[in-house]
Amino acid sequence: MLKNWMRKISIVLVLSLAFSLVIPSSLPLIQTDKTAEAATIKLNKKTATMKEGETLSLKVLGTKQSVTWKSSDEDIATVSRTGTVEAISAGKVTITATVNKKKYSCTITVEASVVPDFTASLYLDSNETNYVAIKVTNYGEETLTFDFDGYVLNEGYSDLCSFVNLYNTEDEIDYELVESIDVESGEEAYICYRNEDFDYFWIDSETIFYFDFSYGGEEFTGYTDTSGNAYYVEGHMDIE
Repeated sequence: MLKNWMRKISIVLVLSLAFSLVIPSSLPLIQTDKTAEAATIKLNKKTATMKEGETLSLKVLGTKQSVTWKSSDEDIATVSRTGTVEAISAGKVTITATVNKKKYSCTITVEASVVPDFTASLYLDSNETNYVAIKVTNYGEETLTFDFDGYVLNEGYSDLCSFVNLYNTEDEIDYELVESIDVESGEEAYICYRNEDFDYFWIDSETIFYFDFSYGGEEFTGYTDTSGNAYYVEGHMDIE
């Protein structure tokens, strides 16, 4: 009987050894939903460049969990509870999103806004004319570059409106069209335009003149009148 028990014990040990060779000592971990989600969570941007006053929307992708937002320097940029970043002043800042104690960051460079500083007034010589001139003074630190296109607007009178282009005032024979004219910092100048065929158009106290210009590497559209009310918006004009 002792021999039978010894034989059974031997069989059990052999089987145990066989199973230990077939079955790995540690089974692979089963990936849970939370583990899979954590592996795919990320910000929609890792870096960004903004101008002062601009806003940017940051989003955490790959999760529906709550997000906490924080700015490393609120003097440079702030961030709302929904991830909207507002650029305040020039510098570099890190915006951090925290999800379930894990942090995700975006480095943002805020650049100073370009602000042209000039006066412009539409010169009125006679109402019916084949050229237009604006008197410009550049008070800014950068060069004002007046670009090719201008537009004379007499609202409600389409036949009295005209597209015009820059011309060289020193060329008193052909009044040659030119691509651009620079007005340096501190300078005053008359910038003149005509249309291609020297056609006449109308200028009076109600006329508004639009002109394309560049300043500090940025493009703008300016507009003025005979009273010297001058304004500008970003981007070149889109008048049809």
